[in-house]
Amino acid sequence: MKNSSHQFSQSKIQVTNAAKEINRVRQKYSGPIGRERIYVCERNYVYASSAFQDAWERGREGKIYAYRAHLAAKAGLIWVRQCEDEWNKSPIQKSPVTFYNTNVIKLFSIIRTIINKFYRG
Repeated sequence: MKNSSHQFSQSKIQVTNAAKEINRVRQKYSGPIGRERIYVCERNYVYASSAFQDAWERGREGKIYAYRAHLAAKAGLIWVRQCEDEWNKSPIQKSPVTFYNTNVIKLFSIIRTIINKFYRG
């Protein structure tokens, strides 16, 4: 599981960077819809960060916890995707955090591949 620990920590870093970006651009989205989107992303990034931390901890505990680590990372991914989806609701706005969210999605793909290799032997 040490192979995937790096992806878990990188995912958490991307979530942290996205949260910083949300805080940086907050003033650009001062209307009611923008404020709601900022709120959803901030809240979700707290949950996602916690999930990726949990995944990292489970991953460090060894192969026996691989599935739990995978589930925790998947939960983190879902929180991140919900943030991105918020920007695609009407009226659609360009998400200021797509770069970071996409990185998390790509990292999860790598995590899933590593976990699948553990189960195949």
